[in-house]
Amino acid sequence: MGRIRPPGPPPRPGLTASRSDDRAPQRILDALLSGGGPSSRKQAIEKARGAPGEMALGSLADDLHVQRVQGYRWFEHAGSTYLGAELVIKVIGDGRT
Repeated sequence: MGRIRPPGPPPRPGLTASRSDDRAPQRILDALLSGGGPSSRKQAIEKARGAPGEMALGSLADDLHVQRVQGYRWFEHAGSTYLGAELVIKVIGDGRT
C-alpha cells in the first residue's frame, strides 16, 4: 500500500538563483538548468537513476527522468524575490515507499 498524499497538486521541485536584478541570476539559472556541465542540476538529479538494471533514488523508485523545465519567473520566499524555475520530474515506481 502506498503513502496517502494530501489532496492538491503534487509538489514540484524548483531552483532559485539570485535576488539581484541584473543578468547574473539568469546566467546562473541557465547553468544550473543546462543538460550538461559542472553546474548542471539535471545531470545531478539523473545520476540518482543508478546504473542500468539498478533501482533509482537509493532503491526508492524504479526510474526517474527530468522531463522539462517550466515556469521561469520570480519567486517570493521569506519576504525576498528570487529568479527560479520549476523542474518536472517523472518518478516511476510502485508507490510502496
